[in-house]
Amino acid sequence: MLSHCEAGLGSCLQFKDSQIHSIWYTWPNFAQKHAQSIWNRLSRMNRLSWFPNFQFIPFERPMLEGLPNTYDWIYLWIPFVDYADTPMLNHWGRFLTTHLSRGGVGCVAGPPVLRENLQRQGLQVVHVAEGDSLPTFRIHQTILPHGWLNPELTVWIVQNPTRY
Repeated sequence: MLSHCEAGLGSCLQFKDSQIHSIWYTWPNFAQKHAQSIWNRLSRMNRLSWFPNFQFIPFERPMLEGLPNTYDWIYLWIPFVDYADTPMLNHWGRFLTTHLSRGGVGCVAGPPVLRENLQRQGLQVVHVAEGDSLPTFRIHQTILPHGWLNPELTVWIVQNPTRY
């Protein structure tokens, strides 16, 4: 499951017959662009029959409550507007715990205070990196030297333990 990661979607996809991708999007123009690139890639692979494995779903906050599925892998970009909203951060943490299958891995972009929340929810923090230390940001910075990144952005790799 991929949520709010329109800009980095291409690097998150695996093109395998049995792999199902549920992609929550906020910006339809990015979703359309990525759907077209997925179609092009599958066409080049002669695997257009796999296209139904890519589900694009417009994101709405109530989806955090009523989703019945668990996922082996979740890529989640928490919206900047939620960074200062402790109840909403708790909500995102519960969402990850509920929908990340046992042994599943999550890549989460969020604020530094998320560490305690993720651990309190029972998730194991495997790796942490500040956003401005990431190679992709440094590359963008050489192209756009006056560009900036939210100083609180932190990327977390978490795992839902196989046992509780």
